[in-house]
Amino acid sequence: MSSLNSLNVSLEAVFETRCQLGEGLFVNSEMQSWVDINKNKLFFWSEEGLKIRSLKYKPSVILSAKKDFLTIGCDKGILTFDTNKNEENLILDVSEKHNTQDFRSNDGTILGKNTLLSFMHRTDPKKILDLFI
Repeated sequence: MSSLNSLNVSLEAVFETRCQLGEGLFVNSEMQSWVDINKNKLFFWSEEGLKIRSLKYKPSVILSAKKDFLTIGCDKGILTFDTNKNEENLILDVSEKHNTQDFRSNDGTILGKNTLLSFMHRTDPKKILDLFI
């Protein structure tokens, strides 16, 4: 028989971001961030408060965050975002490997040295394509 440990959680802040499709939540001791897929927005908490940035590519998931540097799964593959410089950089373009016009990333994770991004059809979500990177 396993024991159930209780988790003590307290609400410290409420963000009224009005995301249309808020996803990809990533939280660690250095960064709290998420994306709005439909509006191509990145949200992150910094010492100055909540920051919102527009992205060129359609984000779906925050894959990792280290200090002021985020790695994000997007419709074209993987991008990085420097929160100090407000610079977005597509570091892996998968558009030659599959149809990014009809499919966009949906979710993803990092497993050891591998990154997994799942892609779904932009208008018919039942059509799913998984892509290992």
